[in-house]
Amino acid sequence: MPADTKDNTYSEMYNVKNTALQKFISRENDYTDEGKPLWVEYRQFSSRSSDEIATYGDFVFNTFNMVVSLEEDMMVFNAIASDLTQQQSDQFIQLLNKEHGTAEKSEGEFMDSFEVYTWALKDRVLKYVPLYDNEESTLVVMKEKENNTLQAGEKHPHYRELFYIIQAKYAEQVIGQFHTGDLLYCQ
Repeated sequence: MPADTKDNTYSEMYNVKNTALQKFISRENDYTDEGKPLWVEYRQFSSRSSDEIATYGDFVFNTFNMVVSLEEDMMVFNAIASDLTQQQSDQFIQLLNKEHGTAEKSEGEFMDSFEVYTWALKDRVLKYVPLYDNEESTLVVMKEKENNTLQAGEKHPHYRELFYIIQAKYAEQVIGQFHTGDLLYCQ
């Protein structure tokens, strides 16, 4: 990351486009500090659905993560859009199919199974994972100002869109090798 983006207060934080990225060195064993370093992950620390951090066509993404080699070569760019409808998700697939040919569809798994759409291009691999969140385990609480009381709010089932751009030369090395965060859906 450029030196001028380094946070002045926190050692492993960077500020990019009004958002904070946290640096993680991924190792052979992600759960300890032991083992050979594999690559560096920059994960967005927090976001709101109203943020606009990246775009693809008319589609807006509000969160992003990056993976770079130990030599700082870009390996993976991951953009996330939250709060999408089924129609918007389908439109994104149609756009990618129109631009890059029909996707290969497969199934990934983490806790539940999910669909993975893959476009293998000459210089990069594109992956798209639409995750449906029915908000079954979400607690929505609303504060009623008049009575100063809390009540159950309405749930809003939606899709989270995870889009990955992977440099082709790193595809075999990284696809299916992430173990945490939004990157673990890159399967």
